[in-house]
Amino acid sequence: MCQLDVRAVVVQDESGLIGVLSERDVIQKCVCPGRHTGETAVGDAMTAKPKTLNENDSLAAALELMGEGRFHHVPILRDSQVVGLLSADDIPEEYRMLLERFKEIRGS
Repeated sequence: MCQLDVRAVVVQDESGLIGVLSERDVIQKCVCPGRHTGETAVGDAMTAKPKTLNENDSLAAALELMGEGRFHHVPILRDSQVVGLLSADDIPEEYRMLLERFKEIRGS
């Protein structure tokens, strides 16, 4: 992750997506408990069975899913195959503000 300068990666095996490993996972499951990252398996630190979205789902759906689940990254699927990893940082702040304003006006 450091070499690629990314904050999260998807974890897959021959069956497909099995997890997401994020900086937050590493901090909470390795650094804070005092475990050495070189001795911790990815499977022990990752978030297993992550929530996903389809590539045709809306940004509003992505923000809602991430907000409800309190996570920052969501794998994007096409025909059950990972085609991307969406970060909350990928969604412009202006869009978030417009969505919140729309919800206020709509009363939801």
